[in-house]
Amino acid sequence: MITGSDGIFTLVLGRIVPVHDPRTTLNQNDLIMSLNRLSLGVTSLLLMSRLACLAAEEPIATIAVISNPYITTLPAEEIKDESDRLRDFLAKTGPESMEKTVALVNELKPDALVVLGSLTWSGSGADFEAIATYLDKVQVPTFVVHGHRDRLSGSLDGYDRLFGNCSVANTTKSVNGVTLAFATDLDADPDAATQRLEQQLAETDDSKAVLLFNGKDRGVPRSKLTPTHEQFWKLVEQQHIAVRFDPTRYNHQTGYTNTLPIWTVGSTGWSIRGAITVARVFADRIEMRQVAEVAQPTFSLTVPNPVTQPRLATAEDDPFACPSYSEDLASNPDFTFALVSDPQFDRESNRGYLIQKAEAAITELNRLNPAMVFVAGDLVNNNLPEEWQLFNEKFSKLKPPRHVVPGNHDVLFNYDFVEESYSSAPTKRPDYAAIVREALASAKKEGFSGAAALYEKYTDSKPRQMIEHGECAFVTVPFLTMRADAEQIDFLRSQLKKTKDKRHVFVIAHYPSLPAFGNNVQPQLGGTEVLSLLHEHRVTGYLFGHRHRNGFRIHERTAHVLTDNMLTIHLLHVFADRIVLGRKQVGSPLYERLVIHSPRQ
Repeated sequence: MITGSDGIFTLVLGRIVPVHDPRTTLNQNDLIMSLNRLSLGVTSLLLMSRLACLAAEEPIATIAVISNPYITTLPAEEIKDESDRLRDFLAKTGPESMEKTVALVNELKPDALVVLGSLTWSGSGADFEAIATYLDKVQVPTFVVHGHRDRLSGSLDGYDRLFGNCSVANTTKSVNGVTLAFATDLDADPDAATQRLEQQLAETDDSKAVLLFNGKDRGVPRSKLTPTHEQFWKLVEQQHIAVRFDPTRYNHQTGYTNTLPIWTVGSTGWSIRGAITVARVFADRIEMRQVAEVAQPTFSLTVPNPVTQPRLATAEDDPFACPSYSEDLASNPDFTFALVSDPQFDRESNRGYLIQKAEAAITELNRLNPAMVFVAGDLVNNNLPEEWQLFNEKFSKLKPPRHVVPGNHDVLFNYDFVEESYSSAPTKRPDYAAIVREALASAKKEGFSGAAALYEKYTDSKPRQMIEHGECAFVTVPFLTMRADAEQIDFLRSQLKKTKDKRHVFVIAHYPSLPAFGNNVQPQLGGTEVLSLLHEHRVTGYLFGHRHRNGFRIHERTAHVLTDNMLTIHLLHVFADRIVLGRKQVGSPLYERLVIHSPRQ
């Protein structure tokens, strides 16, 4: 086994196999057996030489990308958006995020930094001076494209004066033989942008890869670039464009149109708060990831480099409408299960939107057909019978087996909460409290009692249970507030003790157990003991919701996987020695992956 800059590689029957590759199915025992079969002569020496070369594989180029820093010198009370809504948080998040971004870029040392979207919020000379103080600290070549807010003052004089030498709008640049093509007018005038790109890219026939950067100007209400724009999509194929990067004000997403992957770069000041996109270009592939902390693993999207490799199938041609999923199934995992959370059906608030989100996710889950689906709590919002009936109506259409765990909203009006916002619910909504009391009295006559009585009645599930599937065990435990009660901890301990012969163990809960995620089970209220049990019993994954966003951290070899409120499906492909975790946004044909190595190996 040899360790290189890009991971650990094994030599197996004359093939080089990276251990971290999701498609790898061989463990160390396979390696030893395979090496024993090899002769010790010249052939082995040549293979080992090849192994060393591949283990040290370096990317052709590494490009960091950020978007929409939104730096401004305006007083907080004057920071308003296009709809005149106050966005005073930018006075704090903009500078803090740029400090973090610059430090991260300098630590990672990419070959270049690309800044897309609006550098400033108001386009004033003072704003441009302010953003320049940050970008001047970047220690790698920087390419800058202005956005629509940079033009709000009516002039780009400040931009031209400070960034004229590194402005790349509607040009191409080469970094280590990789062509970066910038088209700020692709949405507004795709005909002109395509014609210009044809001329520019015709001069770069020897490109090792082609990356396209779109302006995605918010001043253009609706893009005129469509999936049927024949001239542009012909250009994509002929010039081997590998991926398109779009700036956005909001969170990062992955997309896929025809055969072109689309990676949206979230605003460093508004949404992703200092994280950066890192694109690594290899001869055969492009790897993209959003990095916030160097020390923590990150999800990555890997797509073929069409200069040397065939493209992925279109979503229309893929049996699951998801080429990423087909790739993972081709690796022959033992089985695949899915995680979603917080459908939170409500009697009144956002009822239609919540139904729409759930139906979209259920449709995708049925198409993907994993072995089972876990729903990590907050099935309903107010613990009302009407909401429970709605949950059953929608989730009865889910075809794979379903396992659920209750959340805090599933016991609302009937639990001893730590948080005042939940414990005060009966005084805020006495009408709802009365409905729940009546429903509990009726449920008691049917044999259901306790905090989760309505949950048990309507889901036909116990709040705590052990589920076994092959060589995996799943323990559901209902942490319903920022406290782990002694009874809950005792149950968790007793069940984990039964799993010593399992390859993987997962705990599914609702509340986070790590303080890093916030609103977690408090350390002094049982949280420390929960984390200790996860470590002691070498739990592969602690899976949860509650925070209505996605997140991931490794803590003492246990993966903590946070899933949002039905906008994302986490897909866990189970292998003997690892889990390939896919984070699929509902509606996107591609998804990012991360490998979790088993703490029991």
